[in-house]
Amino acid sequence: MKGKAAAILLCLAFALPFGGVGAWATYAIATMIYDSTRAGDWVRVKADVIGPSTYRYSFGGTTYTGERLDASRFGGTDNIDDFNERMADLFTQARGAGKPITVLVNPDAPSEAMVEGIVRWGMVLFLIPFAIGFGAVGAGACYFAYRILRGPVQAPTPAPSGTAGLWFFAIIWNAISFPIAALAVPQAIAEDEWGVLFVLIFPLIGLLLLWGAAAATFKRFFTHDRQTRAPAARRARKQA
Repeated sequence: MKGKAAAILLCLAFALPFGGVGAWATYAIATMIYDSTRAGDWVRVKADVIGPSTYRYSFGGTTYTGERLDASRFGGTDNIDDFNERMADLFTQARGAGKPITVLVNPDAPSEAMVEGIVRWGMVLFLIPFAIGFGAVGAGACYFAYRILRGPVQAPTPAPSGTAGLWFFAIIWNAISFPIAALAVPQAIAEDEWGVLFVLIFPLIGLLLLWGAAAATFKRFFTHDRQTRAPAARRARKQA
């Protein structure tokens, strides 16, 4: 009983942090795309810059203050792309010249506004490894905890388990390597930092892993079926 409880606690130790990060990254991606779609129906309003990333605008006779810059629901700055640099220049120039900027305002909820209703695809690529990789680890840990709670079950045959494990590893590897390469390679080319291109080896390995998983699956199901049907056919001919 103690061993079972310890195993469940170990699974939860992986499920909670990894699953939490995966859920957060998935939520961040989904809400960014969703809010960008919603912003297509919002109205453009002039706003006065009152801080490094703060603006004030009026709508329907009421004055509001906003800090949201894009479709992401999370603030903060990063160097994933040039978005924050562009926003800093926009706010600095507008404040220095005493000119307003244009923001998008939700006419159904005027307190909700953003400067640009865009999806930052660089940010999406950055979050995908966390959404898939961390989320898969969290889901796997929850699955094993569930299996432990169910009690002893018949052990799976080695071949399907090995094939499933190969697919799982291949998907996680590619979910991490391809977004990283997609972020690093264009920037490396633009800055003539050709040494960074070594990251392309990781997507290449990912493709080989996918090929290996597909080959193992083909061998498992198709070869197994032929080997099963052949003895049955021979027995049928003998009986005839």
